[in-house]
Amino acid sequence: MLGPGCPKCGTFYDNVILALDELGLEATVEWEELPPRLVVDGKVVSQGGYFP
Repeated sequence: MLGPGCPKCGTFYDNVILALDELGLEATVEWEELPPRLVVDGKVVSQGGYFP
């Protein structure tokens, strides 16, 4: 996960962790403070604006 470090990024990070847990999936989740993007397996799957 890439984001500038705002409170909404923190909420999104927490939601990613919760979703992985609820789905029983294991993943390494890293937060880098860059322009907002979600990267999965090296591919940008969402970018810009705020994530839900």
